[in-house]
Amino acid sequence: MLLIGAFLVNSAIEESGVGNRAGLYLVGTFGSNPLSVLLGLNIFAYLLSFFAANLSSLMMVLPFALSIIERIEESNPNSPDDARRFSKAAVMSITRAVSIGGMVTPI
Repeated sequence: MLLIGAFLVNSAIEESGVGNRAGLYLVGTFGSNPLSVLLGLNIFAYLLSFFAANLSSLMMVLPFALSIIERIEESNPNSPDDARRFSKAAVMSITRAVSIGGMVTPI
C-alpha cells in the first residue's frame, strides 16, 4: 500500500506541475550553482523524510530533481554531459539524504 500511495503522489506531482514550480523555487532560492541546487534538494529530501517513509520521500522529491534536469538539458543542448553528471549526482545525493533523514524518524 505504501508503494502504491507513493506512486500516486508522484504522478499527482508530475501531472499538476508542482514539480516544475518547486524546482524553479529551489533554483531561485539557492541560486543557479549546481552545488547549491543539490544542497537545496538534499535539505528538502532530508526534512521531508523526517515525517514520511524513505521511499515516499524519495518519490516526492524526484519530480523536483527531474524538472531541474530538464531545464539544464534545455539551456545547454550542446553539452548533454552536464545534465548527465548533475542527474547522477542528484539521484545519489537525494537517496543519501532521504536515508539519513529516515534515521531521525521515531518509529
